[in-house]
Amino acid sequence: MDEVRRFANHLSFSNVISVLALFVALGGGAYAAVSSIPGPDGVIRGCYQKSKGTLRVIKSGQKCQKKSELAISWNQKGVPGTTGQAGPQGITGSQGQPGTNGKDGANFTATATLPSGQTETGVWGMLVNTPSTPTPFGHAVSFTIPLTGGLDSNHVVYVPTNGSSAFCPGDGQALPGYLCVYEHYRTGNVNDPVPASNNAIYNLANNGSGGNLGADKHGFQLVFGAQSSAFAMINGTWSVTAP
Repeated sequence: MDEVRRFANHLSFSNVISVLALFVALGGGAYAAVSSIPGPDGVIRGCYQKSKGTLRVIKSGQKCQKKSELAISWNQKGVPGTTGQAGPQGITGSQGQPGTNGKDGANFTATATLPSGQTETGVWGMLVNTPSTPTPFGHAVSFTIPLTGGLDSNHVVYVPTNGSSAFCPGDGQALPGYLCVYEHYRTGNVNDPVPASNNAIYNLANNGSGGNLGADKHGFQLVFGAQSSAFAMINGTWSVTAP
């Protein structure tokens, strides 16, 4: 601590000017001599002569005289300043160029059919009020876009409420080549589908008396039974995916 006080007492304006003059004199041709000042770590090292109060700058790796000199060092880099304020918002850039036009889609005509792998969906519903005798009642569904061909009874599936099918993952879905009819709600005395095979889906050409199960390319019909003197209602959705 005494050595530091002595250094502070001997440090004068002339001493500092002398050191700075040394740096200026060493510029240019003496570059090789001070190429390691400051050192690789950015620190400038010097030796303060205790008796005379002089200061000399040393290269990295050099040592001061232990008895007559006091080693000192300082960093060439100052303390980082505080973060400046955000600048003003820049002006709005110019409008970008218009994108290129997309390709024209295929023309839709009255004879167009549902493309392979595409799905169309819809709703269905039936209501019958106090029939005098047990009677079938039904509802015809027409596809908005026809299929290329009909679907046989192995490719139409009726899914009861809370039911499931590997070919019918859920509302709005059907595997390619399948028609899925989903039941949502049933009330009153609605009998099992006709015939009682959990398949009420008929080709539109059928009259509801049995046979011709499946769907044709234009749509399908649903047929159920109702008990006598009873209100009956049933509804749901359908989905068909073209093969």
